[in-house]
Amino acid sequence: MIAVVGLPVTNLDTAAGTAAGSLFFRAIPWIVGLVFFGGSGSAGI
Repeated sequence: MIAVVGLPVTNLDTAAGTAAGSLFFRAIPWIVGLVFFGGSGSAGI
């Protein structure tokens, strides 16, 4: 899972083009982390 998230983040400029500098694209790793930890917390893990 780390590789799935890490690889696109490292190649974000190439993959997203001019949109790579947008707030949404910079927030993607934080969104994924919040969803992961939020899901783990609600599952009681």
